[in-house]
Amino acid sequence: MDKERTGGRPVKRGRKKVCMFCVDRAEKIDYKDIAKLRKCMT
Repeated sequence: MDKERTGGRPVKRGRKKVCMFCVDRAEKIDYKDIAKLRKCMT
């Protein structure tokens, strides 16, 4: 009975966003690295 749901949509759990500069352990952000900066620009 625990696994039965009472209608509605199934719950999707997304991943927590992680900063790509923190993942690379970058001490300095290279402004000439366009590939990484493009993801941050709007």
